[in-house]
Amino acid sequence: MHRLADLVENSSDVIAEIESLDVGKPLAQARGDVRNFCQTFRYYADIAVHSQYRFPIAVSHFEARTVHLPVGVCGFIFPWNFPFLLLGWASLRRWPPATL
Repeated sequence: MHRLADLVENSSDVIAEIESLDVGKPLAQARGDVRNFCQTFRYYADIAVHSQYRFPIAVSHFEARTVHLPVGVCGFIFPWNFPFLLLGWASLRRWPPATL
């Protein structure tokens, strides 16, 4: 995920220009979306390394825990004005949400 963020960041000017032309937003906003995409991917890459997927639950006389498992294949419908940014957000979404 860090490599993908690096690749996107290295091509950020081209991607931002494509995003700007695609959705009709100012280039400065598109650059911000690309920057946010990279930051989001790096954030979740770091969480994946440092996160716990099994959490013990304090229940008397029982062994109990919460376990986070992958959801599987998902379909998304994105609004027309933030497709690249929301792709980064939605592709990394977890359900149920992680407890940090």
